[in-house]
Amino acid sequence: MSFAAGNTPIALATANNFLYVSNALDGTISGYRIDPTNGVLTPLADSPFAIHGSPLATDLAGRYLYMAGSGGLRAFTIDPQSGALTQIGSPIPYAGATVLTFVQ
Repeated sequence: MSFAAGNTPIALATANNFLYVSNALDGTISGYRIDPTNGVLTPLADSPFAIHGSPLATDLAGRYLYMAGSGGLRAFTIDPQSGALTQIGSPIPYAGATVLTFVQ
């Protein structure tokens, strides 16, 4: 199955059955549902999301997406049913991190 994706994807993160891709040139995050039986991707409703930044990381439980961008470090809840992203609070200023990682 083919479908449009964002312009110049540069980072990705998975959370449970969802994949999020940061698109550099159009300043969006594309979201996809991953079919657990065959790996097929299906675009999420309202994707791509008008969220600009990269890199991306998720927490170990797949409930939160974190993103670094020019406005600071941002956190989002991930709706477990739809994959929709909702920003938590205001961006946190930072000195320009280039990599986000979670270590267990």
